[in-house]
Amino acid sequence: MIDLHCHLLPDIDDGPADWETSLRMIRMAREDGIRAAITTPHWNGLADGAERAAVRYEECVRRIAERQIDFQLHLGQEVILVPELLGALRSGTALTLAGSAYVLLETAQLEHGSFHHQALFQLQTAGYRIVLAHPERVRSWHRSWDTLKELIDRGCYVQINAGSLLGGFGAAVRRAAEELLQRGWVSLLASDAHSDTTRPPGLTEARQRASVLIGEPLAEKLVQDHPARVLCNELLPYADPEGAPVGGRRRRWFWPWS
Repeated sequence: MIDLHCHLLPDIDDGPADWETSLRMIRMAREDGIRAAITTPHWNGLADGAERAAVRYEECVRRIAERQIDFQLHLGQEVILVPELLGALRSGTALTLAGSAYVLLETAQLEHGSFHHQALFQLQTAGYRIVLAHPERVRSWHRSWDTLKELIDRGCYVQINAGSLLGGFGAAVRRAAEELLQRGWVSLLASDAHSDTTRPPGLTEARQRASVLIGEPLAEKLVQDHPARVLCNELLPYADPEGAPVGGRRRRWFWPWS
């Protein structure tokens, strides 16, 4: 399995506090069957955020090799949607997922403000592919999925958290994650791990739960095939906002990569 959203680098965001915890989390992930991950420290608009992440990433890769852990680590960031984001991505002061065209976007602020559709349009027109991080946790959307449906129709992808599907964020979030899966809107399942205790790495149990809801073949795609496509910078299949999974290209209101 491949985990494309997790916080494994120490002393950089709200992830592990030290290298001991970081390496313990990596061992836990490997024991769970995760063979590769994209570590995604938060980007909050700071100019040196990507540089600091890169320094810790290189150190983490070195420590993994020294301890002979069979684990491939890649670097990305979980970014917020601010007016400076496009310029930061272009300049490399904000990072995509493993150097691909995929951008992991924090969804919390998308429930407020009217600028985000234009901002997303600009990002997509520039060639970036938007992955919405854990929208099941946006509680105001639980009353209506219209906003998320529109974002999916505009070409965004949905990533849900393993912990959400297992009840780690409460019953309402669990039900939302299950509904998104059953609607066929989810493209990726990731751990969003932050610690070795309260939010540990691991995908197996959540994959098994997803298998019950949508079947084993589709559940496997969420943790294997689709994350592999991201790493290879290949186009993911689009989700049908009407509810049925779609395996290929579909007609949309715009197509920025034609």
